[in-house]
Amino acid sequence: MRIATANLRHGGRTSPDNAWQRLLTQASVDVLCAQESRAPLEYFDGTLHGSAVFNAVSDRDWGSAIWSRHHPLEEFCLGAFHGHIIGARAKDVRLGGQSWTVDFVSVHIPEPAPYVRQVARLIDLLAGRPRDALLLLAGDFNITTALRHPTEVLETSADEQTVLTRLRRELGVVNAWQLLHPNHPLPQTLRWTKSPTTPYHCDAIYVDCRALPYLDAAEVLQDSAWSHLTDHNPIVVDLRD
Repeated sequence: MRIATANLRHGGRTSPDNAWQRLLTQASVDVLCAQESRAPLEYFDGTLHGSAVFNAVSDRDWGSAIWSRHHPLEEFCLGAFHGHIIGARAKDVRLGGQSWTVDFVSVHIPEPAPYVRQVARLIDLLAGRPRDALLLLAGDFNITTALRHPTEVLETSADEQTVLTRLRRELGVVNAWQLLHPNHPLPQTLRWTKSPTTPYHCDAIYVDCRALPYLDAAEVLQDSAWSHLTDHNPIVVDLRD
């Protein structure tokens, strides 16, 4: 199962070879968690196979979405985060030769800052969920989403470290990219217009610890095409079935 996350920036493009089409065809993803996305059908001229859920932010034509190629999705409510964060459950997902129920959550942590407080609210909300399903959080968290090495230009603040610890201890999820690249500086996932070369790493796919034996690969897509499609670099994670 190949999972991707991408923030499309205010809905992105709907013309041919848009971000959705590129991820579903060229990157061959099976599950896409999108943020600042329009309704998925708008990127495919009204024809899209698979199952999708989508909620728009109030007074916007974009919001967060989840799409699955093979599994029907059942949306679940995430309260005050409507439009920014959406959840969906998929059943009978094959991982490691077993059948699992998986809760996917597409995350776009909203204003106001400090964003660590908003992430803490999300953790509080998800911590009370039954643990009968694997949890995969994917999206734009607007904070540093992994621990940085002391030699990096940017650092993970003490508040961000607290959030990362809570994600692991209370939700049982870890950053897939860093787990597979433990001795590497965090790659850029956000090309902020005010500082386009600074290696902000605010996007992530957090994988349930129970699925880690099946984690095969994690990659940040940084080819030049993405600079024309969005200000974020998508992340792709592979889980062995």
